[in-house]
Amino acid sequence: MTRFQLFLILTITIHTITIGQTIDNDSLKNIEWKSLDDENYHIEYPGTWLVNTTMPMGIKFAILSPLSDTTDNFRENVNLLTEDLTGKYLSLDQYIELSEKQIQILVTDYKKHLSERNKNNTLEYHKLIYSSKQGIFDLIFEQFIWLKSEKAYILTLTCKLNEFEICKKTGEKILHSFKLK
Repeated sequence: MTRFQLFLILTITIHTITIGQTIDNDSLKNIEWKSLDDENYHIEYPGTWLVNTTMPMGIKFAILSPLSDTTDNFRENVNLLTEDLTGKYLSLDQYIELSEKQIQILVTDYKKHLSERNKNNTLEYHKLIYSSKQGIFDLIFEQFIWLKSEKAYILTLTCKLNEFEICKKTGEKILHSFKLK
């Protein structure tokens, strides 16, 4: 099973079993932030969000926005997927090229919004933003992708497309807090 198949399973599971909320950017000022630490990474998230670390293969965690009311039908989330690349000798450019091809095959109505290289501290990563349709949802995905020690780390923010501007500030604060050790 490829990492994108696992990613799609995670995304479908998250929004079929949960109800979510839109994220109010003004509320960031009054939220207590918590952290999740592992021997390989550190990430920070709002204390009101739920962390699930018992995920399927390759998925290290999912951080889910809290429930707001019964009219919402999607939970914004950030998840980390890892892929063992031992012996594949891929550069970040090669990995991104292969990943984008896989995404286009696996999702419906793929549209790339951004694909660019960035640096987090001293480690280079790739930022990919794309949208697609999954079931009844038009979703947008913002991914930060690192290669380190023959392993890929794919950190993904998932939101409903029409709510991306609302959840972007909180989601990106979570994404930018991620550090590989």
